[in-house]
Amino acid sequence: MSRAFVKETAESAPPPERMVEDGANPVTPEGMAQIEAEVARLEAALKAEANPLLRETLERDLRYWRHQKSTAQVVVRPLHHASHGPPPSHAGEEKIGAARDAPSTASRSPSPADAGEDQTVAFGAWVTIRRKGREQTIRLVGVDEADPKRNLISIRSPLAQAILGLAAGDIAEAPEPLGAIEIVSVE
Repeated sequence: MSRAFVKETAESAPPPERMVEDGANPVTPEGMAQIEAEVARLEAALKAEANPLLRETLERDLRYWRHQKSTAQVVVRPLHHASHGPPPSHAGEEKIGAARDAPSTASRSPSPADAGEDQTVAFGAWVTIRRKGREQTIRLVGVDEADPKRNLISIRSPLAQAILGLAAGDIAEAPEPLGAIEIVSVE
């Protein structure tokens, strides 16, 4: 018989640990509430579960969420009013470097927003971008609260890394498949 069809793990082998990243775990206030709710849910499920195999899985997940909670740093984005007008013209753009060592370049034209409030793309911000002929509003959030279906994008994603530190009117030139990303507004 071929070894490909032989089960090599014991029935009682514990589930593999979930991957965790070193360092701080930035979260929005909503993300922290989600982590706390998940810890509470798992603790309650563990108390009620009698099956040893399911208990091992619950214990593993609880270790993960407790770790995420212990390393969480709640980041509250200051409230300000972003311009909702059309993006500024990009005639006569000057080149500037993209923030946070993202492998992209950006161009920028002077904007009325430059004289006032800080409207740079940062953790927790709602950002309207335009790329490949499509406009989309996304929010940059922690890894555990990311949900692309709800336009919640992980701060560690290539898209987030390409636009961090930019402002309305900037254009990031990111490697494909992202391509050119125009920042329309930041809230």
